Amino acid sequence: DNTAPTAATSLGWAEIAPHNNLLVTAVWTPSASSDVLTQQVNWYVNSACIAAPSSQSAILGAGVTSEAYTGNDGETIYYTITSADAAGNSTTSGCVDTFSSGMLLDITAPGVALQVGLKNLHITQ
Repeated sequence: DNTAPTAATSLGWAEIAPHNNLLVTAVWTPSASSDVLTQQVNWYVNSACIAAPSSQSAILGAGVTSEAYTGNDGETIYYTITSADAAGNSTTSGCVDTFSSGMLLDITAPGVALQVGLKNLHITQ
């Protein structure tokens, strides 16, 4: 066998609760190839899948459709899925595309307004 499996598709994110945490869950549709043995998530932090992955998940089974990642406040997370068969052939999916950006982890509350006021306010009755 020298044919690589098809790539995983429909990469996205699952919403979890509570919303104010640093845990994100990647979701995807596994490769449609019947000989896929393993999958691996390649995580990219602040680099939009253009450099080497920042980290990788453990080896996942062929039918797995999600994987959690815990990041840090202010990071933007991207990922790809590498699908491999028993012969060692592999294919890596395209980068997750959340409207051309990754998942921004932001749990920092906005700063306090220093000056609030109304200027030139005219009320008519």
